[in-house]
Order: sequence, then C-alpha cells, then structure tokens
Amino acid sequence: MNRIDRLAAIITYLQSKRIVTAQQIADRFEISLRTVYRDVSALMESGIPIAGEAGRGYSIETGYHLPPIMFTHEEAAAMITAGKMTEKLTDFSLEKNYNSALEKVKAVMRYGDKENLEKLEKQILVIYPRTEKEIFPNCFMSPIQKALGKNNVITLDYLSNSKKESTKRKIEPIGICFYGGKWHLLAYCRLRKDYRDFRVDRIKNLTIENETFQAVHPPVNELIWRFTDKSSNIRVVLRFPKFLYNQLSEYKHYYGFIDETIDENSFTMIFLTDSLEWIEYWLLTFGKNIEIIEPQVLKENIRLRVIELFNHYS
Repeated sequence: MNRIDRLAAIITYLQSKRIVTAQQIADRFEISLRTVYRDVSALMESGIPIAGEAGRGYSIETGYHLPPIMFTHEEAAAMITAGKMTEKLTDFSLEKNYNSALEKVKAVMRYGDKENLEKLEKQILVIYPRTEKEIFPNCFMSPIQKALGKNNVITLDYLSNSKKESTKRKIEPIGICFYGGKWHLLAYCRLRKDYRDFRVDRIKNLTIENETFQAVHPPVNELIWRFTDKSSNIRVVLRFPKFLYNQLSEYKHYYGFIDETIDENSFTMIFLTDSLEWIEYWLLTFGKNIEIIEPQVLKENIRLRVIELFNHYS
C-alpha cells in the first residue's frame, strides 16, 4: 500500500471508531509508531480535523465526512462473498440490511467494476442444507444487534424446547453466537436471575425497550462455555496430526466446529453437537489418525462401531 492510499485508509479507520491509539494504527497498517506520528501529522496539516488526546489516542471531530469512499474490486468481491453467507446463515432482517449496504458500495464503483461484480454474484454459491422447518421463522437478528450496540433491555416471548410453551422474558443481551448450526442470543434473564442461552429461532416476539442497563456482564466468548454442559449440545474435543489440517478444514463446520488451537505437530478442534451419531461416522474415516480428548462416551461409541464393523466383515 502506497502512502496516499494509507493516509486515506487511516482516515476511514479513525472514522470507524470513537478513539484509536497510535499502536492500533501501527498494528492495523503494519507500520512503525514513528510512521504513524508522521502520517497523522500530515493529515492534520492538510486540514483533517484530528484531535489527539494524551494517553488515549486520536479521534476525528464529529460531523466531519469524507467524499464517497472508492472500494477496490477485491473489497467489493469480499462483501459479495459475505453476502452469500448472509443469505444462508441469517434471517431476512440482516439480509435486507446487507443488500442495502452492498447497493451503496456498488453506487460508488466504476461502471466496469459493477459489471464484473454482477457477474461474480452469479458465480458464487453457498450450499448450507436446511429443512423447511429450519428456515428462520422471525426477523429478529437486526433488532438484536441494535439492542446489543446500545445496551437496550429486550422483552421477548420464548418457546421452551422441553416444555413446548412460551414464556415472557425480560433480558439484558450480551452477545450472539453461531454454533451447532443455530444462532444463539446469550443474555442475563431477569426472570430466572441468571445467564441464559436463547436460540433465536425459538423467539416468537421481541421488543426493544427504551430502558438501558449498566451492569457489567462477562464477555460472550467466556459466557458461551457456561451453557455447553447445561444444554443439549455435547462438547467434543479432538486432536489430529498436522498433515490432516487442510482436509479437516473443508468439513469441520458441518459438525458444529467452534474453535481450534494449533501446536507444532498437531492441532486440536472443539465442536458442539446435539448428536454424536454423525460425528462418529465422520471420525471413523480417519482411522487411527485421531485422538478423542472428550467426551468419554464418544471413545466408547467409536470402539463399539469398530467391533461392529469387524464382526460384519469377519
């Protein structure tokens, strides 16, 4: 990236956040702190209203706007790919907002690039099988995100999986998480006076209240682990030799993949699944090139299936 492009990108980056530190700019653009100071100084000398707060960082004065930003073809193509994922993995509210944003991107692109993008849209396909019942029954993803951003309390009617009855809850939303093939809203439930995991497709009605909450809750990446042992989802931890990484990466999301760690000679993957049956058949294809860390019942099930196969072909 040349300096002119970097200066324009720094302005965009500053506009995307309330406060940005010099170190954040350095990390984002892979430059030294000295270069950050020179670039910010050059922007200020050119008339960009950047304010520097000692010990905090930089910000751009409220109300300052750049002319329409020109997106590169690669950036726009990445947005189209994300849009294809949005169509399959979210509800209509997010899909509608995404398409509106994409139209704004296209509006500031050159005519030739627009033609290329329209062609590209027809050449990208995301296959994520859903039964008719799995299609999102509501349009709450966008309102939920709005409430998360502003700390609004949410009132919802939630259909329990066990009792098959709806209860009204008033919650303090903390975050949303996609695992086990479903979107989940993690929140503090005032009715139960505890943290709860609400499946978004089981929410029947949702209202964003004017009331906001000030309570400090655990971050979503910590809170998610509180529910794995309590829910119907089973936590599966597997270790594989490193040479299988590319092969595993192609299929891991079909089995509820949520996290991974890579060591020098191996890698460990964590899955959440509501049924061990399909993951058992999948793991049999790897033979001895797999170590099941947990759960113990999965080890036993694999052993029984191997014996069953041996007896069948003996």
